[in-house]
Amino acid sequence: MNRRLLSLAEGVAENSTGYFQVSFLDIRRLPFYDGDKEVVDTPAEVVRAKKAVSECDGLAIATPEYNGAPSGVLQNALDWLSRPWGDSPLTGKPVVTLSASPGPEGGRTAQERLRGILMRCGAEPLGDPLAVPCADWLWDPQPTRFDSVLAGRVRTLLDSLASASRPLAGSA
Repeated sequence: MNRRLLSLAEGVAENSTGYFQVSFLDIRRLPFYDGDKEVVDTPAEVVRAKKAVSECDGLAIATPEYNGAPSGVLQNALDWLSRPWGDSPLTGKPVVTLSASPGPEGGRTAQERLRGILMRCGAEPLGDPLAVPCADWLWDPQPTRFDSVLAGRVRTLLDSLASASRPLAGSA
């Protein structure tokens, strides 16, 4: 559902003023974080992920909620990306968060925890998170429902990311 929500956000971004270039980072390919492995030889997948995050001006992160927390796969990616402390591609990176859930809260608790983790990693979570409750319709491989209210909420979220990202892009 959350991958689909990001795809819908990509559509909103492409139909906006054109200030976004969207790319996806498949964090499922990252090995389990291992501090010993990191010291000896950081896996190539991790090096590529760090480079991708380093080169972007801002991040939009979507997470499901499992037992009131972000996914373990996302936590693993953040563990890799936040290392080493002081030299993380997350440091100072503007981030917006969103989630979709079939439940009535839309993953809001996971996002609250995620935003705390992001701040601890040195990232800069922006604005209000977007939670989409009762989002079973996102399972449909050809979703027909993406109403104007949700599109407007996604656009507002992306506008805040664009505004925070522009100074970064101009200084590089």
